[in-house]
Amino acid sequence: MNQAPSPAHGLVDLRHAQRALLDKVIARNQEVVAVTSPLDRDSLQALIDVAMLALAEPKTGSFLLALGPNAAHEGANYVWLQQRLLRFAYVDRIVVAPEARGQGLARRFYAALEQAARERDLLMMTCEVNCKPDNPVSHAFHKALGFAALYDRDMTEAGQDGKWVRYYAKFLA
Repeated sequence: MNQAPSPAHGLVDLRHAQRALLDKVIARNQEVVAVTSPLDRDSLQALIDVAMLALAEPKTGSFLLALGPNAAHEGANYVWLQQRLLRFAYVDRIVVAPEARGQGLARRFYAALEQAARERDLLMMTCEVNCKPDNPVSHAFHKALGFAALYDRDMTEAGQDGKWVRYYAKFLA
C-alpha cells in the first residue's frame, strides 16, 4: 500500500541546509521585512537553533520558522503568547515567494507544523497577523485554515508605534 507523502515532502529542514539556501531565506525575508523583522545570518541561525520546525522550499527560498512553548526567544509577540498560553506552537514567520503563491505551499508548511504540533501533544498553533498596516490576504488565509481570532494588540508598548496585530489560534484537540 502506498503511503501519502508527508506534509514536509520536498521541504528542507533548515538545520541541515546548505549556505546557498540559507542565503535565499535571508533574501526572501528581506523582500517582506516591513511586515516581518530583519534577518541576517546570525539572527536566522539563532531562530533555527530554538525552532521546533524550520523548513524551506529550496527552489524559491520560501520558508516557515515555528517555535514551541518553551523556546529561548525574546520576540515581543512570542513572549506575549508565552506568558498567556501553554502547549502551543507559534509561527514566528512564514514567507512564500511571489512566484510560489497560490500553489498550496503555505498550506504544506502549515500541515507540516500541525503534524509536528500533534506529535508533541500541543494544544494549538498560533500566529499573529498585521491589522495596522492591514494584511487582509493573511487574515483570510488563516481563517480558511481554521484559525480563530484571539486578541488584537496595540504594539506601541513593544516599541512599534502605530502597529496593531491580531493573534490567531487553531485548536488541535
